Amino acid sequence: MTKGMPIKKRIFLFTVTFLLCHFATAGFIHAGHLVISWQQADPAPEGYRIYHRMEGQTYDYTQPIWTGSDESADIKNLETEVTHYFVVRAFIDNLESEDSDEVNAIIADAKDSDNDGITDNDETDIYGTDPYNPDTDDDGIQDGTEIGLTLADIGPETDIEWFVPDEDPTTTTSPTNWDTDGDFISDGDEDLNFNGRADEGESDPTMISSVSFPMILRQLLLDNDS
Repeated sequence: MTKGMPIKKRIFLFTVTFLLCHFATAGFIHAGHLVISWQQADPAPEGYRIYHRMEGQTYDYTQPIWTGSDESADIKNLETEVTHYFVVRAFIDNLESEDSDEVNAIIADAKDSDNDGITDNDETDIYGTDPYNPDTDDDGIQDGTEIGLTLADIGPETDIEWFVPDEDPTTTTSPTNWDTDGDFISDGDEDLNFNGRADEGESDPTMISSVSFPMILRQLLLDNDS
């Protein structure tokens, strides 16, 4: 390294070496979506850019598909059933590193047979729900609504005419248990409009409250009698 080289230039050169020694990794999260992650450079650059190409194409380094300072990126709206290729470059000001190792992935064409917002594969592999029944636990609330999905979370495989988005994705209920809070009242009997939010006049299906006490007492008496 040249003595007296500006600090940004020195950091940038170190970043290049760091990036070239580590693989970026890709992982599937949803139809048309892909998460790409990589090791953080030390010292950190100003940010990273991801470049994308498809089979038979070359990278256009004037058009990054993503720019940011995080060490992972959610790449959305990718064409399905084709192979996508990606490289990551670090940058400081107008300086940019060479390519990271290239990663590739085929985005599977997902299906949502029951239009509850959860792909069929995720229903069977992750949530244990029925991909052909939008309300697996039969409590009146769609599976996707129960796990907190909104319109921003679903892909084109879901028919929005049938899907009910969660109006409060900060709270979730179980799509496989009709009584999430164990108060012997169905989640759908507490969330009366089935929108995932505890609105005025409704009880909270995630929390036992005074509204639940009569049902709990009744169940305890029945259990005692039996």
